[in-house]
Amino acid sequence: TIWAWRLGIWFCASLCLVLNFRSIALYPQTMPVFGTLAYFWIRKELAFRAPAGSPQRITRLLAVAGAWSYSLYLMHIPMSMLYGKLAAKLSAAIAPATISPIVGWFALKLFILTCAFCFYLAIERPSHRLARRLGSLDTGTKRKSPEAAAPELPAQPA
Repeated sequence: TIWAWRLGIWFCASLCLVLNFRSIALYPQTMPVFGTLAYFWIRKELAFRAPAGSPQRITRLLAVAGAWSYSLYLMHIPMSMLYGKLAAKLSAAIAPATISPIVGWFALKLFILTCAFCFYLAIERPSHRLARRLGSLDTGTKRKSPEAAAPELPAQPA
């Protein structure tokens, strides 16, 4: 069932974290195992959430999210550092006890996602378009964007 997969992936993530924290197995050893399990779990989630016979909507959503995931990868560390500096200045202006750590965590994630998406819109997407244009000049063919060329996943039973 889907809940067995969800609990299993949570347990695996927790186990990988404990093994890494205790220096028994570091991320290079645990991430391939976790990544493989996560792949199969995501396929199960997609099959579970997709209406019968229409995985295209979810596939397109993943293609759009995947299109700017590299921007997220590039921006998460610098934006975390910038957020830390901004939060330190802000906490000096207001009492630090008034902001919950959970609210701060969500604010950090929202800040990172917003900055990464803006980076994608301003830098990465125009660069991809330019590369496709230059590539089509070389070959004389027009290439589809990653969002338009999203592959279809076969529906899997839950």
